[in-house]
Amino acid sequence: MIFKPFLIALGLLSAAQAIKPFTWNKQTFLLHGKPFQIIGGQMDPQRIPHELWTDRLAKARAMGLNTIFSYVYWDQLVPEEGAWETSGNNDIARYFKIAQKQGLNIVLRSGPYICGEHEWGGFPAWLSEVPGMVVRTSNKAYLEAAKFYIDHLGAELKDLMITNGGPILMAQVENEYGSYGDDHVYISSLRDMMREAYGIPLYTNDGGEESMLMGGQIAGALAETDGSPQTGFAARNEYVTDPSSLGPQLDGEYYVTWLDQWASNYTHETDVGNTAAIKQVTSDLEWILKNDSSFSIYMFHGGTNWGFQNGADWGGRAGAHNHEL
Repeated sequence: MIFKPFLIALGLLSAAQAIKPFTWNKQTFLLHGKPFQIIGGQMDPQRIPHELWTDRLAKARAMGLNTIFSYVYWDQLVPEEGAWETSGNNDIARYFKIAQKQGLNIVLRSGPYICGEHEWGGFPAWLSEVPGMVVRTSNKAYLEAAKFYIDHLGAELKDLMITNGGPILMAQVENEYGSYGDDHVYISSLRDMMREAYGIPLYTNDGGEESMLMGGQIAGALAETDGSPQTGFAARNEYVTDPSSLGPQLDGEYYVTWLDQWASNYTHETDVGNTAAIKQVTSDLEWILKNDSSFSIYMFHGGTNWGFQNGADWGGRAGAHNHEL
């Protein structure tokens, strides 16, 4: 009988060790074994002067957010083939450390393709000079270049992963790939690279339509949607059947407005004074939370694409993204 307390303690220790720091079941995310709703907002470090990171992240926490979603721009970290640049606004690790000090979690959106609002979706210009290069496919040259980027980023952020006591909960594989293609060999290759380099849970983010979900979804990564939460959540319920891609619902980009472009001839978009628009936003977010789901406001703070980093539909430079901050 003298061994009973020891055996109980050993059992409790084993149970604690078995709890994954971040995972999910069918209904909810689990942070250290407890139900967790992601109340997030998008804010990208490379769009914001690093001197202002602490100020912006403190305001995100004060607003009530518990998680920051951040794109990482490959072209800024690897401006030349074989280079690795992490000074100034590219010191991603420092940005995430500041977020952790402010009590914020992180969702890593490292692409490699990130979005159309940045030059070539974040691809380095030198990729275009590599013989035989075809981006966003299972092209060998492209995958080799992507692996260099992902491996180096994983090493840079290793201590900041949730599995090592850091704030980074999970990482997104590619970005709305189902709106572009359906090369599942490519997406699966990225999944495997990230699984090895990051060692944290993975998810995909696509529009709420059948073709988009079928093009972007992959086994072993949680399938999530963006845009209208009602449309996106219903679409995932209908079209995604792989159990390894199912779990809690997350609106990975809940749009509050849209971007601005320098020298454009259209009116700046804002919800200030627009009672109907504000009511729609609050109604949608309340609906998400009441349904035990999660969201990320896109954008919480937009920042600016500096120099030649702009992405645009036509000539001109993409400026600040309208946002909630």
